[in-house]
Amino acid sequence: MYAYEDIFAAARKAAPETGPSGTVVLTPQAAGQFSGGLSKPVIAGLVAAAIFAIVIATASLVHMQHVRRFAPRSHVVLAEPAAVEASTPEESGTAEEKTVREDLTLRLRAASTMTSNMERDEALAKVAKAAAAAGEGEIAKKAAQSMLINGIRDDTRRDCALELMKHGQRKQAIEIASGIMSSSIRNDTLAELAK
Repeated sequence: MYAYEDIFAAARKAAPETGPSGTVVLTPQAAGQFSGGLSKPVIAGLVAAAIFAIVIATASLVHMQHVRRFAPRSHVVLAEPAAVEASTPEESGTAEEKTVREDLTLRLRAASTMTSNMERDEALAKVAKAAAAAGEGEIAKKAAQSMLINGIRDDTRRDCALELMKHGQRKQAIEIASGIMSSSIRNDTLAELAK
């Protein structure tokens, strides 16, 4: 016996038989190992993956319903407009000043009853600036106090305070400027009013 025969003899015994056309002939025991059915561990893994996918899908649907229920909607009014009490026009002043004051009061009332925050604040800013330009400090103050959006409110308060200062209404100008939320804008405005 040669040295290579003991190595190749085991391989010859394990090699399957071949048919006349060279195809491998498997014994019935070997054929069962390669059947088309899935083994139990593979089936258990597929079932676990399917259950996991169902749980994830259910959780995402529940989350989406939760988000939709509690998400703010753009058409919802977040704050009620501030009520503007009817101001009695001052008895002093000319007929033209009284007409301007009444017009500004009506504009203030109309702007205050608007429901959209952005549009209401833009209208109130116009009323406040017009009132300050006319020297009507109380109307300008009420319009500025009714505003909700910080950026628009701060810019309007600054403009009104500086305009009222030009009309010699320092006290009302300081009251309006004191309500500015941004500390840098408030400090700059009060510094200009203090000059």
